[in-house]
Amino acid sequence: MNINELSHTEQSQPSSNPEVMENFDFLPQVLRDVLAAQGITEPTSIQARAIPAALTGRDILAQSSTGSGKTLAFSLPVALRLKKHGGLRALILTPTRELATQVAAVLDSTVSALKLRTLAITGGSSYSRQRRALQEGVDIVVGTPGRMNDLLNQGVLELSQIESFVLDEVDQMLDFGFAEDLEKIRAQLSPKAQTLFFSATLSPEIRAIARKTLKDPIEVNIAASGAQSPSTIQHKYLEVRGYAEQKALINALLFHNPVQAIVFCKTRQECAELTDALMQRGFDAAALHGDLTQVERNQTMDKFREKKLKYLIATNVAARGIDVQDLPLVVNFNVPFDTESYTHRVGRTGRNGAAGEAWTIVTPSSVRSYEFIMRKLKIKPEAVDVPSASEVIHRSAEGLVAELKVAREKPFSKTIQKAVERTVGQLSAEEKDLILQEMVGRRLEKLDVYYNDDIKMTKPLVRLDQDFSEKRSWGDRLSRGDAPRGKGGDRFRGGERSFGGPKRGKPAFGQGKPKFGQGEGKPQFGKPEGKPHFSKGEGKPHFGKAKPFSEPKKKGSEIRSPQQ
Repeated sequence: MNINELSHTEQSQPSSNPEVMENFDFLPQVLRDVLAAQGITEPTSIQARAIPAALTGRDILAQSSTGSGKTLAFSLPVALRLKKHGGLRALILTPTRELATQVAAVLDSTVSALKLRTLAITGGSSYSRQRRALQEGVDIVVGTPGRMNDLLNQGVLELSQIESFVLDEVDQMLDFGFAEDLEKIRAQLSPKAQTLFFSATLSPEIRAIARKTLKDPIEVNIAASGAQSPSTIQHKYLEVRGYAEQKALINALLFHNPVQAIVFCKTRQECAELTDALMQRGFDAAALHGDLTQVERNQTMDKFREKKLKYLIATNVAARGIDVQDLPLVVNFNVPFDTESYTHRVGRTGRNGAAGEAWTIVTPSSVRSYEFIMRKLKIKPEAVDVPSASEVIHRSAEGLVAELKVAREKPFSKTIQKAVERTVGQLSAEEKDLILQEMVGRRLEKLDVYYNDDIKMTKPLVRLDQDFSEKRSWGDRLSRGDAPRGKGGDRFRGGERSFGGPKRGKPAFGQGKPKFGQGEGKPQFGKPEGKPHFSKGEGKPHFGKAKPFSEPKKKGSEIRSPQQ
């Protein structure tokens, strides 16, 4: 494709429908060999469209969901444009350290075959090491906006020769408050630099920034209309009472026992509490949040990627850039704030065509938000029953016995084997049976399963077949548990009345006969004669009769009724 073959449009109106690439035959043989060794033989949808568009030399505005292969979609054209080692000519910005590290790792494993050097510049790493690497010479820098601006202010980073500028996950960078940092960095680049603009969502705000940043861009959009969640993900939800999220999740994880899972929490405290609860039950779990040092974060992620960690409990910000192959499950401990957050979270699973599940814990206070997100994304989720204590215990017992039956991959040492054989050989069949029962019973007792009497909802919460515009009755709100809170924060239960709700058997506020001193539909405020306003006595005025609004109170005068 030649750049002259494309019709140029105004800056505010990106052109679309770029040429589609069916294979990697256009790549140098050395790059094809590297990709084939990694099992990458065909381009993904975003790669098939973004790579040919980027090779025209024009700016790119690309929308692609997380896990679609967009890292190679911008890495390959950047590398092909640079061709060979020759100094810093490409800059890639990401919202988080983890994502920057991940992108740099992809570049190291692919474009290094072209003798191109890559450097990750992120916070939490040594300034001196980064300065030294820049002085030695690199071709591509992958970094976060904050650390990049630090090095620019120190005068150790020169961006005037940049030919390719990539903004990855722009929507998240704006959410994290990097707009000003991006402006400062963009001002240091040559006007001739090609800009590749990638985002999982294209809100009006992001499009406005794209119009200011990009010159005559080609738009590449592979997100399905109205939905941005891969079809390989099964969306499910657990309906639980308020403040019972942890109990419900622990029971569900014990029952289903996924190979691995990421659990997203809103706060660091939730991360810590859930991690402690899982570790007390014998699970390999770790928290990932902003309080950890960079070394601790890297160690945690390495263990998770190597499958040495079963559960990763993370805040939304800390988990940006997590890329784990074949992750089977993502859990939203709380309903995300919006569709974009939901899309980014669940995008950790179902990557590159692999199957995955996304669970969301829904409570009476969050059900409307969840319904809104599902409708917005046009997703029909399935309900997951919160297992009872009996179901969890029986399933765990079966799993434990099955685990003991399977031969170990790595046999015991000879010393241990001899000790076991001698000790067990001295036992009778009845003693062996009792010991096995005791061992299984102790393991089950350690699980500390929750009884679900105060966990499960008695009636369904999620009703996606009901229109948002339909005004729900008090009875409907009572059954779902999301009526206004009363004294002590309790909601209506069983038809009982709490503050703010209608009395049993009587019309609600605004219905039936007029109240608060209204006679025959006419308000009494300001009426000089008649019954006293707000009087509880038998015709006796309480604080005097109402005074006409037309007679303002004179300074220093006493309050008198009109007859006095």
